[in-house]
Amino acid sequence: MTTKKHLKRRARSLAASTGQPYATALRRIRSKQEDRMSSSPIPIPHTALLCSFCSKPEPAVQWLVAGPGGVYICDECVNLSAKIIAESGTEESARSRADYLDPSVDIVLTKIGELVRTSDRIENQLVSSVNRLRERGTDWTAIAAAAGIGAESIQARLERAQHPASQ
Repeated sequence: MTTKKHLKRRARSLAASTGQPYATALRRIRSKQEDRMSSSPIPIPHTALLCSFCSKPEPAVQWLVAGPGGVYICDECVNLSAKIIAESGTEESARSRADYLDPSVDIVLTKIGELVRTSDRIENQLVSSVNRLRERGTDWTAIAAAAGIGAESIQARLERAQHPASQ
């Protein structure tokens, strides 16, 4: 039995015996595993997963849900979005969309720092992923095809990212 199946079976058993929801039982089991693992001196990898909304790393949140295309959302952002949806009416939703589509200068200025940090983080993940693929013998043509750009373009982009001072 795989580890994932074993974990699910343990969570179902705990949920049945305690009467708590499956998700709660699963979080409890994972929390205990993390407590045991946190005592080991394993460093957090440079490519730790982050919430795509608040940028908190996986160890700093209770859980992190993977979405399509490498997007992640933490439990705190899920709860906040549920609260916003529950509290907002149609007029407020329309106003929020309008503010999002045409933000004020002050809003753009407050967000620009986070956008730069997010862009840097994504660029670092790209460089790390491509380097990992190259170390494993993947050729530039396959990497470029996966990225949807030409091989020369991905190589040039990586060169710029690895040597920013030469720009």
